[in-house]
Amino acid sequence: MNGILLIDKPQGKTSHDIVSVVRRTLQMKRVGHAGTLDPMATGVLVVLVGKATKVSDFLLNKDKRYRAGILLGCETDSYDMDGTVINKCEPRISEEQLKQVLQQLIGQQIQIPPMFSAIKQNGKKLYEMARKGIEVERHGREITIHSLDLLSFDGVHAEVEVHCSKGTYIRSLAHDIGAVLGCGACLDSLIRCASGQFSLADAITVEQLERGEYTLIPTHSVFPYPSVTVNEEQEKRIRNGAPVLFETETYHETIKIFSEKGMFLCTAIAEKRPYGCYIKPETMFLEED
Repeated sequence: MNGILLIDKPQGKTSHDIVSVVRRTLQMKRVGHAGTLDPMATGVLVVLVGKATKVSDFLLNKDKRYRAGILLGCETDSYDMDGTVINKCEPRISEEQLKQVLQQLIGQQIQIPPMFSAIKQNGKKLYEMARKGIEVERHGREITIHSLDLLSFDGVHAEVEVHCSKGTYIRSLAHDIGAVLGCGACLDSLIRCASGQFSLADAITVEQLERGEYTLIPTHSVFPYPSVTVNEEQEKRIRNGAPVLFETETYHETIKIFSEKGMFLCTAIAEKRPYGCYIKPETMFLEED
């Protein structure tokens, strides 16, 4: 059993909790996910089953889209409502001021991750140090906020839609918005609406999964590459990781290789040679089912 499941993660559950449910329900050990969601967050969690776990790094690099609730005038140590409140004030912010700040935060930037995060620094996870009351200087990470749109604002609570690059902490974004405004802010709700090409609209609930109401998305669908079908003799060579000659107009590109029976064999690089096109296997999948 190989493929991808889109799960609408409920609030209060960790990403690992969902992976455990999938393992138990499908009776599969080889299960992972392509991007952690905090327990307070809901939305699409991309779960990888079987040999689909090999595409984890590919999917982790994709952009994400979120809908975030931000509470102005409240700062916490974790940058969200699960943490301890460290500062409160009455925000006196206009909608126009907020929109201006959101506009300022669009683009490439160096983001400082929150102390309550799984990032390792000097071999230790930040959240483990944070729980002991230790705060250290964190290394900034380059991220990109592609868009940051205000959906609603009542003077205290704002709802925004974010399109961002991999590695973006929406909690840190909420904190930064409060810092620029001068009133402080924290995240009070978060929905992941999309992860790469995968949308929340196509996700199923944990209950649907447990009732067997699911269909695995084919692993090969994540790759936007041209497809090539090889014959039986060529398939044997590819299974052994050996390159094969093939007639194709696709050169110097990554391609997807399928067997005559429709089995996804691997991704490969097509290289032009004087005597034809050389296909060199890259990542092997050999999905038998």
